[in-house]
Amino acid sequence: MAKPGLFLYIGRKVIAVSRVGKSDFNWSIVLEGNVVILNHDKDEVYPPPPALVGMRLSALSQSLRDTTMHFTGMGATKITVSLPPTKYSIHDPAHGGEVFPQWPEELEMAGIPAVEGGELSAEPSPEWNSAERKILFEKQERIEEEARNWLKEEE
Repeated sequence: MAKPGLFLYIGRKVIAVSRVGKSDFNWSIVLEGNVVILNHDKDEVYPPPPALVGMRLSALSQSLRDTTMHFTGMGATKITVSLPPTKYSIHDPAHGGEVFPQWPEELEMAGIPAVEGGELSAEPSPEWNSAERKILFEKQERIEEEARNWLKEEE
């Protein structure tokens, strides 16, 4: 089962930071294309600051202990958001459901969810392979455009 990972969305702009549900820890970051990064860590009750809206996901740092998303805005403005690797999910409408991108597929196939009492990652929609290729193409176009702009600034 192919799951979308955060790396697919580097370069996308944050369009919202919001609370989801009644629990303090249920908050999300919404990226362009209505891609939702949802927190499932019960210890992480404070959502990112509203200043995150309008910033772009610019890089990722991943380790066994955390996944850190680096966001950049105008000028030198930077915000980082860190979550445990198995305590967040991604919902991309093109994929068709919520997935836990860093939870091993072998465990999901055995029926073991990433979050105790939680659900397993959704199966991809039949259109996911072509949607993923389109996302990767758009990402490559963004990278090339940024490189061209950077070269213009150097002149």
